[in-house]
This record gives sequence, C-alpha cells and structure tokens, in this order.
Amino acid sequence: MENALFWLVVLMCLFVLFMDIIFAFSFALLLFSKSVNAKFERISDYRDSYQKYAYYEHNGKFYRNIFPAQIIMKEKVYVQDAEVQIRIIKRLSLAIDKLTRITIYLGVVSSTILSVLMYFLYRYINNFA
Repeated sequence: MENALFWLVVLMCLFVLFMDIIFAFSFALLLFSKSVNAKFERISDYRDSYQKYAYYEHNGKFYRNIFPAQIIMKEKVYVQDAEVQIRIIKRLSLAIDKLTRITIYLGVVSSTILSVLMYFLYRYINNFA
C-alpha cells in the first residue's frame, strides 16, 4: 500500500512538472511577443484538429491564438470584427489575447504553488517509506 502511494505521488509530481513546462513555455512566448491592435476575424478549425481556435487579423496577416477558443460565453468573448489588443509572435504567426494572458498568469502561479506542494508531499511520503 505504501509503495502504491509513493508511485501515485511520483505520478502526480510528473503531471505537475508537465504543467510547469507548458506554462513556462507559454510565459516565455508572452514575454517575447509584441502588443498590437488587431481585428477579431473568426473561430475555426486549425488544420485537421478537433479544437477550434480564434483568428485575428493584423496588417493583412492572420494570427492564430495559442490556446483553443473559449466555448462557454463565446458570443461575449469573441465579437465579430471587433478591434482588440493582442500580443503577437510574428515568426510563429501566433496571437495571445486577453483571456489567454489571464490563463497563462493563473497557470504559472497555480502550477508553481502545486510544484511546491508536490515537493513537500513527496518528502513527507518518502520519509515514511
């Protein structure tokens, strides 16, 4: 039983580490992006993906949001032809809208807190093993 609990905690630690990596990468993209005004264009599929993404148009070029589109309250979040402030990564043709920025900030904070908690849980479990 104790051995199973130990491996469960290790698996949870790996999951939280994976979350840390995703949000750290997203935060790095946010840091190297440029703030511009763009027009919300549409929500559509990206290639053959089952996820739908928001697309923004800036200076005749389209930028896809890095996270999938918000499905709940879609009409309030994405207003057709609305001028919005986004951050773009030109090399990758990616956009980071306001909702994505909030998600990244909250994700970095929560995954950091979870990492610290997982570390202490791992040490606690490891002392009793």
